[in-house]
Amino acid sequence: MAESKCGTIYSGIGGQAVLEGVMMRSGGDYAVALRRQDGSITAHKQQYEGLLADSPLRRIPLVRGTLVFIDSLRLGLRCTNESADAYMEEDAGESGDSKDGSNSKDGSEGNGIMTAVIMILAFVIAIGLFMLLPYFLSSQVERLTGSHLVAVILEGLLRMGLFIGYVAAISLMEDIGRLYQYHGAEHKCINCLESGKALTRENVRASSRFHKRCGSSFLMFVVLVSIVVCFFIRTRN
Repeated sequence: MAESKCGTIYSGIGGQAVLEGVMMRSGGDYAVALRRQDGSITAHKQQYEGLLADSPLRRIPLVRGTLVFIDSLRLGLRCTNESADAYMEEDAGESGDSKDGSNSKDGSEGNGIMTAVIMILAFVIAIGLFMLLPYFLSSQVERLTGSHLVAVILEGLLRMGLFIGYVAAISLMEDIGRLYQYHGAEHKCINCLESGKALTRENVRASSRFHKRCGSSFLMFVVLVSIVVCFFIRTRN
């Protein structure tokens, strides 16, 4: 870990919340810790090389970022599916249901197909809700007012408002609220490590739940930057 000018230590560790647990990744290694219904915690460590791991393309700006983004989505989806499978298997075990190996394999393949379909639908809805809808509404305002700047500000505010409203709305769901708690726990662990403290329960509890490399914060930052940039970029169509 390298020490920064502000006194914190860059660990190179990232992660995300999963169902009843967290995933932490450093380089090509990642670990997933899940809380079982009896209160115990299970953890396993695996490796993930990523797309074009040994390719020189990984050192090209923009291309590198795109590959890292795709890797994050793939690994995050894999860990989320694993946590969901473990959660359902535990529920099935407590209810006394038993499945043979073939049924389990067929169920996993079915879950994979269903997850892929859900992801595609989620992307389509996200593009329509957070990109096309604000653009359409702001373009109508521009047509009425004749002001491009007003339309740009409105479009950015709409995107920001929709994003904040969406995050707040789904937090009302019990399972999503629980997921947010694990998201905060992941931030606390990384902040504890990067502050140079031992990774103990007391130190983690005292650490901040906000982290500067949070993906959700990054999305908000992108929206704010887009408002400023679009002030100076105008197109005829």
